[in-house]
Amino acid sequence: MTTDVKVPQSLFDEVKKHFSEQEVVEITATVASYNLVSRFLVALDIGEQNDQKPEWATKVTNPTSTDENIQS
Repeated sequence: MTTDVKVPQSLFDEVKKHFSEQEVVEITATVASYNLVSRFLVALDIGEQNDQKPEWATKVTNPTSTDENIQS
């Protein structure tokens, strides 16, 4: 996870040589959005093991299915 979110001015200066101000804002927003999603997925323990559910999810998604639970 990102722990230091301060970007050095020297990096911004270098980026601004190649991109317009609007493009710099869009790049920054895109990176920030990916960071948000990454933190969200880590918090929910959703990882690269797509074929495996987190331990907490098996309790939620595997309710007992009996005829009593099914309503017409």
